[in-house]
Amino acid sequence: MRKLMSRGLSRNNDELVWQHIKINYLNKYVEDLKSRIYKAFVQKLTIEVHIWQVHFIDSPLVLCLALKQKIEFTNVNLSSFEWGYVILFFNVVWDSDFIFFGHYRKNNFSILKKDLEYLIDEVRYKVINWILDIYIEYLSYLNNYPFVRCYRKNILSTIGYEDYSYYRYAINIDFISCIHYMDVLNLINRLSFIDNVKEYLYSVLGKGIFAELIVLLRLSEDLSVLQKSNVSLVKKIIDVFILTLCYEISTMLSLKESVYFSKSIIVITDMFNVLVMSQEPNHLSLWKKYAVYLLISNGVRFKDAGNLLPISLSKGIDFKKNLIVINYQPYLTILINRPSLYYQFTLLKITSVVINQSRSKPFFLLLIRLNKLLLVWSQACSRYHKRIFFLLDYLMFLKIKCFLKYKKSNFVQKKIIYKHLSKFSYPSKFFIRTNKRCFATYVDSRLYYRQYCMLKLSWLSE
Repeated sequence: MRKLMSRGLSRNNDELVWQHIKINYLNKYVEDLKSRIYKAFVQKLTIEVHIWQVHFIDSPLVLCLALKQKIEFTNVNLSSFEWGYVILFFNVVWDSDFIFFGHYRKNNFSILKKDLEYLIDEVRYKVINWILDIYIEYLSYLNNYPFVRCYRKNILSTIGYEDYSYYRYAINIDFISCIHYMDVLNLINRLSFIDNVKEYLYSVLGKGIFAELIVLLRLSEDLSVLQKSNVSLVKKIIDVFILTLCYEISTMLSLKESVYFSKSIIVITDMFNVLVMSQEPNHLSLWKKYAVYLLISNGVRFKDAGNLLPISLSKGIDFKKNLIVINYQPYLTILINRPSLYYQFTLLKITSVVINQSRSKPFFLLLIRLNKLLLVWSQACSRYHKRIFFLLDYLMFLKIKCFLKYKKSNFVQKKIIYKHLSKFSYPSKFFIRTNKRCFATYVDSRLYYRQYCMLKLSWLSE
């Protein structure tokens, strides 16, 4: 393998040339290693898991792939021979090796030494992330009981995949307070990590980085201030914690013979939040009871446990960015998705601040500020770009409601709607649906995004 590695690196005094190493082959090689570790997990072959993990961590080609992906974002300039030195001695590069390397290189090494330390940490970080991916997939596989199914998908796609007409109750549990007090090191010790993976995770958690990033994640969760790549390790540790907890709860439920599940319990995880849905409210109470018991047995006190009661989905439940309502009818069950109350409040608050600050300013300046606000918000929620339309529609609903309070006329209401919709070049692309709370305008194409949003913003400022 090292022979292949040395063949792939050509000696060049200016740059590293990847002549014979094809990135697609490396990706396939790493994916094959990950699949073998995962297969060993599923077959519960502890010895095989350990062997493949060691092979994964120590493989020069795995390190080469991680290094190749990191070099593109660094300014470290080393010759091919020096890169080969770093790669071949990757797992034994300590301070003494850096000193030796410094005497060998001599020129400008005071800067390069710091860059190399950072680069090596980044590459190790990436390899550990690949290992955690295997653990998360394995825990997801374990959380597949006949009576409890766990999902790590978007809530709408999950509910659409399931037959949601059977689910009448739900609870939304926020584990953020538990994360602060849990013993993460104890959690890692319970997993089948090899020693050098544990040591790396200990070094990250021991520096207090984990707790700090959790706070930042919580603060920036809605506006995505942090880049996902910078906190991916922390997110994966949280996923491991939540999935491990769900698996242990499912194991305890499987041992309780007196409980009959006519329909599976659905568990949807999204970072700190867990949404649990069931046909019977007592099943949810039992799931919560075991969750609290497991947390207490691990030294974590869950303060909000007493306030968590099953909520009827017909009344609606907030989960992250969504307000989920299921309207049960004799022959038809309708799933209604609206922005959560928190999202509505946040956008309303920011919008009101912008409007109040612009009362004495020219009209066009208000439009510019509102447009800037909208662009920032929509970019922060890029995965949910259509959701910004729902939020703006809710603002429009409040404005119309206030206006019609003094002018109760159907003619005026229709005039307001059609006056502004007539500005579009292709009105057939838009469909208006009215209901008791607000109306939603569906935009079929993102080509009309700016035109639509400017219409809404101009309407806001009138």
